[in-house]
Amino acid sequence: MKITVIGSGTVGRTVSAGLASRDHDVTLSSRSPDAQATWASETGVRVNAPPGSSAGADVIVNATPGQSSIEALEGAGVKALGKVVVLDLSNPLDFSTGTPRLSTGVDESQAEAIQAAFPEARVVKTLNTVNANVMTNPASLSEPSVQFVCGNDSEAKKTVTDLLLGLGWQTDQIIDLGDLSAARDTERYLMLWLRLMGSLGTAAFNIKLVRD
Repeated sequence: MKITVIGSGTVGRTVSAGLASRDHDVTLSSRSPDAQATWASETGVRVNAPPGSSAGADVIVNATPGQSSIEALEGAGVKALGKVVVLDLSNPLDFSTGTPRLSTGVDESQAEAIQAAFPEARVVKTLNTVNANVMTNPASLSEPSVQFVCGNDSEAKKTVTDLLLGLGWQTDQIIDLGDLSAARDTERYLMLWLRLMGSLGTAAFNIKLVRD
């Protein structure tokens, strides 16, 4: 599959390398591609600069900070791709007051804002509830844990689920929460995630779902 990852921070680089290691054709969109040259040669990920860096992609992965996601996706030429699948990893964190808080309201989510900005795209929310290493290596945790998926298009969710399976998530670990409005809840979970990270002293954790 031809995949473009928007965002060259830790999440973007980790997810790009993880997908490339599963034989996907991966391009990382970066504002400073020269700075990524050594890393790219080691991982097999191509690095391009916007604009238009997403041309021809089957899937766009949004690995940018939530508040800059729409601008970054516009700069990468996502509108021109029509019904492309957009896998949204972002969280709408606002650090302007020093203490992180969500920039969205109770009846809003960053994923829904992206969907509204790119109405032809098929946005799927997933992987925003774990850190980058767990995203691409769920088996690094001592026990199986769960990953949530939501979106308005069933075919797009199937495409994203296949990518998750390729990254090592198991079928019974992937929980479909329904339409994209469920992203409001997975994004709000990040506030608890931050509390847990502070309490545990590590970001290497996730939720295990126990059912009867």
